Amino acid sequence: MITDSPRTFGPASAYGRLAAFSLGGVLLLVAVGYLPTRAMGGEPALVAMAVGLGIALVAALAGLAPPIIWAAGSPRAQVTGVLIGMGLRFVLTLGLTLAALLSRMLPPVGLAVWVVIAYLVLMTIDTIGLVRLTRSNA
Repeated sequence: MITDSPRTFGPASAYGRLAAFSLGGVLLLVAVGYLPTRAMGGEPALVAMAVGLGIALVAALAGLAPPIIWAAGSPRAQVTGVLIGMGLRFVLTLGLTLAALLSRMLPPVGLAVWVVIAYLVLMTIDTIGLVRLTRSNA
C-alpha cells in the first residue's frame, strides 16, 4: 500500500541501516587506499591500515547505539544520546588506538593516519545518516 506518511524505522532496522552505511564507507576507504598504502609502506602498512579501519569501525558502531536508543525520546534525550555516542566513539577510538600503538607490532604512522581518516569519514557518514533518520521519524 502506498501512503504519503513518512517511513519510520525501529531501532534495530535503523541501526542496521546505519551500520551498513558505515561498513560501506570502510570498504570505500579500502578501495581508495589500498594501492597508495601498499606502495608507500608495503605489507606492514596494509596491516596497519586494516587495523586502523577496524578500530574506527568498531568505535563507530558502538557510538551509533546511544543516539538510536534515545531517538524516540524528547529533544533533550536525543541530544543526550548523541553526546553519549560521540563520547563513547572517542574513548573507544583513543583506547583501541593506544593499545595498538603500545603493542609496537604495527607501523605507528600508518596506523594513526588510517585511524584518523576512517574516524573522520565514518563520523561524516554517521552524522548524515542520523540526520536523515531523525527527519524521517519526525
